[in-house]
Amino acid sequence: MGLEFYYNPLSSPCRAVWMTLKALGVDFNKHTIDVLAGEQKTEEFKKINPQQAVPTIVDGDFHLWESRAIMTYLCDKCDSEGNLHPKDIKMRALIVRALYMDMAMYANFLAHLEAIMKNGAIDEALLEKARKDVAKLEENRLTKYIVGDSLTIADFCVLTSLSMMEAAQFDCSPYPKLCSWMKTIKSLPYFDECSAEFYAFLKSKEEEQKAKKVAVVAGTETGKEPAVEPTGA
Repeated sequence: MGLEFYYNPLSSPCRAVWMTLKALGVDFNKHTIDVLAGEQKTEEFKKINPQQAVPTIVDGDFHLWESRAIMTYLCDKCDSEGNLHPKDIKMRALIVRALYMDMAMYANFLAHLEAIMKNGAIDEALLEKARKDVAKLEENRLTKYIVGDSLTIADFCVLTSLSMMEAAQFDCSPYPKLCSWMKTIKSLPYFDECSAEFYAFLKSKEEEQKAKKVAVVAGTETGKEPAVEPTGA
């Protein structure tokens, strides 16, 4: 019987766990939780995770949540060679440091995106915080991978966090090392499977914004009130 994985495909932490499961070749069953519909708040799910959050895994009688805890647990259990989470204590310390740094970056990236979605405009202060985090990655934290010269769980965490900036249509082209690293991680054989729904969602939102802008222009040109408010994006 495989491990049970409760997730939402639009969630960055969920996708980081999903990529870890695929990279390790773990046998697992997926259960999509629609957090916008409040499925995580049902009594049934509360029995699985009293914190009512995703990602969550159930491995036999063991229930675990928080993405970074799940990822390290999976590596300790399933990655005997220590490929994604090396056994060397110094390398592990560097990975743990990267995971903590990612928590702060993710919070800044998400705050920037949420402000755009809520207000229809960029909050310059939040954008500056996010931009500084991206610049630090480019200048100080990237070799071939986030930690050292091989793929680790830190790469999954940071890439999925950065997807929040992609969602906010942040231009990464001034950061060539970052762009090269992102291309490397996105070329992994399981990346598309774990990310397809997220990027399809982004594309649908982009089309929605284009349609709104067309409606605004059309309303202006005909002398009518615009059908929608300009987004400022």
